[in-house]
Amino acid sequence: QPRFVHNEPGRFDCRFTSVTIKDCPSIVLKGMEGNSRRTRNAGRLRKLVESVVEDVPEC
Repeated sequence: QPRFVHNEPGRFDCRFTSVTIKDCPSIVLKGMEGNSRRTRNAGRLRKLVESVVEDVPEC
């Protein structure tokens, strides 16, 4: 299962990200359709296992 973990340098890291959320049946993304700018701080997403990626439905 993918998890967010601390970044390797252990220092605060902030990046701006431009995200486009498409209209899809996801309950989690409901009402968030369109373009959005977000920030994230220290952390990274641990590498996904291919079998997990294959199980993620496309919107």
